Amino acid sequence: MIINSPNVVWITLDHVQYYHYKRTGGARPVLNGYEALAADGVEFTACKSVHPLCMPARASMLTGVYTHKHRQLRNTGSNRVVADLPIVFDYLIENGYKTGYFGKNHSGIENLGDYGIDGFYPAGYGDPYLTGEYRDYLERKGLKRPVYREEWSLAGEGNRVCDLSEAGYINKLSSGYLEGDGENHEAAFIFDMALDYIKKNRERPFCVRVDTWGPHHTFTPPETYDALINEEEIEKYPSFDDYCRDIPPISLNFIEFVRKNNAKSEWRDFRRMVKRAYEHYSFIDAVMGRFIEDLKDLGLYGDTAIILTADHGDALASHGGLADKSGDMQEELMSVPLVIKPISDFRGMKSGELVSNLDIPATLLDICGINIPGHFDGKSLLPLIEGRGGWERGGLMCQHYGHRKVDLKQRCYYEGDLKYIIDENGFAQLYNLKDDPDELINVAAA
Repeated sequence: MIINSPNVVWITLDHVQYYHYKRTGGARPVLNGYEALAADGVEFTACKSVHPLCMPARASMLTGVYTHKHRQLRNTGSNRVVADLPIVFDYLIENGYKTGYFGKNHSGIENLGDYGIDGFYPAGYGDPYLTGEYRDYLERKGLKRPVYREEWSLAGEGNRVCDLSEAGYINKLSSGYLEGDGENHEAAFIFDMALDYIKKNRERPFCVRVDTWGPHHTFTPPETYDALINEEEIEKYPSFDDYCRDIPPISLNFIEFVRKNNAKSEWRDFRRMVKRAYEHYSFIDAVMGRFIEDLKDLGLYGDTAIILTADHGDALASHGGLADKSGDMQEELMSVPLVIKPISDFRGMKSGELVSNLDIPATLLDICGINIPGHFDGKSLLPLIEGRGGWERGGLMCQHYGHRKVDLKQRCYYEGDLKYIIDENGFAQLYNLKDDPDELINVAAA
């Protein structure tokens, strides 16, 4: 057992619209929790997702290897290969760590309890609102049922009202709000469970992962956040009108699918959903900020490393009016937030180095003083955090195997300002992200 090892809290958000709110002016999410954490750590401004879908990216963040190795290629099913690989928690447990996982798993490894991990992680995509644990939370806190009021949806219904504890989490592209102040929101529920676990297991060392289901659609901010974002002040995304660009034909077919099923396609229509997405993220950030303040009150903040990231991005309102994951590898899906706060006193800094959420397992073990397995594909970011020399990455490769009606293998390679994408049919895309950050000009097609 390692003595005097740091505690770790690893927070993973789902489906974050990071690329746009970090680059556009006008109204943006209110992210006081994020900014406070970044002020005590390192904000990595060029972090890329290893894969632009939930299950493949989450499996990579557990196993430390690329998708082609763990074989959880798409967003459906579970895979024995990924289940047979060791996961990062194995190494922590072997070295005396108490481990907990609270929230969305959706990695292809259905039962994390088989690995000796405590916590709450419904199988598959999961649905926190339909669980007995959530009902106990409402009763214990004296909270009202979660009533969702839909305003807009991709399919054009709108105006639906439902109790999420009966109807379940509506995993479809729609937006609206949750009645009340959000204390009955899944994010508040998940962070509350994680904090309670830490209080009961605060003897060091511990590693706790906290995964919210949001800000993935359905976008469900509490109604008290309605005045937070003025939708008329949200700037139109530069790529919104970019409809017939030089992208793979099969990806254009996905755009056609979205437009066919979308009753409205003007910016003002998407802007309303973007408003709710921004409010959703702002609420989760506030809950996270409160959780971090609780760690300070417990005297644990200084001895706890905190990692904040997301599994992938969000294509909403980009490139001709896309939504969800688009079947391609544009920056809206590939760019994700990453902030790492070490345990020592630290003045916040930014790093523009090319990194990935694939690097988190190696970084986590390095922070804990545990040897990094040789088969890991990611690299530890601790040398960058500590300002040591010797860290170098010439380029970064990411993968994609298609989504929904898009069945297409793609590879993406970053080097310097250049981004190159090629699919199995030989269709190539090349962008200079410094000069063309919205990927409007495919240089390879010139």
